[in-house]
Amino acid sequence: MTSAHEPTSARSPRKRLVLPMLAVYLVVSAAIVVGTAYWARDQAETAVRERSDSTLNLVIENLRGELSKFIYMPKLLSSLESIPRVLAAPTDRQSIDILTEELGNIANISGAQAIYLLDDTGHQITSSDGATPQPRGTASSADQPYFREAMQGRLGRHFGVDASTRGRSYFFAHPVRRQTSIAGVVVIRVAMDNLEPLWFSADSEILIVDEDGVVFLSSRPEWRFQTLNPLDTQTRDRLVREGRYAGQALDTLPFTDGPADGIARLQPPPGQSNGRPDTTTGTDFLVHEREMTDSGWRVLILTNALTTQRQVDTAIVAATSVLLIILLIATNIYQRRRRMIERMTIQEAARQQLEVRVLERTQNLTETNTKLRDEIEERHRAESELRTTQAELVQASKMAALGQMAAGLSHELNQPLAAIRSYAENAAAFLDRQRTETAKSNLTGIAELTDRMARIIKNLRTYSRNEQVAARPVRLQQAIHEALNLLEGRLTQSDITVVLDSPDNLPLVLAGDVRLQQVFVNLFTNAIDAMKDTPERSLSIRATSDAGGVQVCVQDTGPGVPAEVLENVFDPFYSTKDVGEGMGLGLSITHGIIRRFGGVITVSNACEGGAIFTVTLPRAELANEAAE
Repeated sequence: MTSAHEPTSARSPRKRLVLPMLAVYLVVSAAIVVGTAYWARDQAETAVRERSDSTLNLVIENLRGELSKFIYMPKLLSSLESIPRVLAAPTDRQSIDILTEELGNIANISGAQAIYLLDDTGHQITSSDGATPQPRGTASSADQPYFREAMQGRLGRHFGVDASTRGRSYFFAHPVRRQTSIAGVVVIRVAMDNLEPLWFSADSEILIVDEDGVVFLSSRPEWRFQTLNPLDTQTRDRLVREGRYAGQALDTLPFTDGPADGIARLQPPPGQSNGRPDTTTGTDFLVHEREMTDSGWRVLILTNALTTQRQVDTAIVAATSVLLIILLIATNIYQRRRRMIERMTIQEAARQQLEVRVLERTQNLTETNTKLRDEIEERHRAESELRTTQAELVQASKMAALGQMAAGLSHELNQPLAAIRSYAENAAAFLDRQRTETAKSNLTGIAELTDRMARIIKNLRTYSRNEQVAARPVRLQQAIHEALNLLEGRLTQSDITVVLDSPDNLPLVLAGDVRLQQVFVNLFTNAIDAMKDTPERSLSIRATSDAGGVQVCVQDTGPGVPAEVLENVFDPFYSTKDVGEGMGLGLSITHGIIRRFGGVITVSNACEGGAIFTVTLPRAELANEAAE
């Protein structure tokens, strides 16, 4: 009987420990889950804050860049010889027609929405769109802030909404002086409706707010002309008097908290925008804002907090799953040990041997599970780091190319700037000497140099853009010319002759504008580097087409590619350059882009020396026929 009771008494303390241990495990697990949730929320909000800061910087620079193109135009136009003549004789139809045509040409070249000439009472004499002059006694612009500022002798600036078209515009105004008095005002009207489509984001909204708290630019159309906070009666009366918002109701957005840096709740949601349905229980936003001190505006970015909450929920589920797996493993081990102990009680003779086997097996299982978890975590970590590293290396390669182009681009921009200054000084001198035609020639030169600078900057902005759209029909010649424009400085500095053979009737290819431009920048840069030590430097580009697609051959006069490394040229991080001169990613990235377009890139050596890279891209019409 004693032997029968001994196992029971031995098991009783073990059974009494199960519930306390389970309770401790649950408390520890709850603490781990809560800590994981706080950590995941902090990480998610940090990532949102970094993205928001980057987006705010881009939006602000976009606004400043758009307005800075026109800030000096009114002052420049006020010096036109024809403007004082029209102001002196506002009924001279012939002078007005000449000035109207001249203003129309300037507006078309500069991209301004309209250019107006107002007299000293604010009545419109003429405009670039050929509108009929306003007779005295009719409505005028005398009450507009930009007119009042210009009549005080300084640059006038103002934002407003057209009462008829609801178009949003920014106005610059500058006085036209007649000796010591101000005879009229030149006004530039800049359209701002085309900025918002560039701000689309899947999980965030962008608002531009004026000094009164009125939203006048927004990625959500239904938020425009609403206020962040209720307006007092005095402010509303002033806005109505100025006519800035053309009779808009200026309702207040239903934010229950904020918005300010932090969290804002929108209740009820304002419906659908850009195909994104809102919920019916309100929307929480993470709010970040930045001041534009030069204009008095505020730029806010509202990121849907649901994105952060999803990441927190995912972390909680992952932590709970891991803890549950540990609990199941512990329970399984406990049950196994219990069965083994019961079996040891029945088989007392083999107890020692069975206990050793059970302990060994338990230890092996624990070690195996630990190793398996470590391997899984290590693999996930390695995959994440690989994706991150690949993206960073691709961007680094792009930035490296931009860095190499920087000196050439600076030279390309400094030359037109110096020429513009010289033209402007000469034009002023010629105007003083009444040599109008020569002054006009100088002003025409300024316009042409400005176009040249705009093309250079446009190509640079296009190249730096991160294109994520699918392949589509594009013009091959445009990508080649843009790449050559970006590298014009390096080509000139390296004294390289470019021979381009690209027929105008080439068919469209299936590719992406920015990525195809990056392909040719990489190939041309590789050729420039290859020819740095050769006496004869020539870059030949030949484009042809046949039934198989469109081929582009890029040939340099460098030393060529050694035969033993031809098959490794497109491998990542493989480079024949000296340490510090390249990462070995340019041709690998080029190979990947061409392959995603459905094309092929090959390399060979020319008989007379130099390397030949041949890019074959599918014709757009053939790809469409295959899809149909």
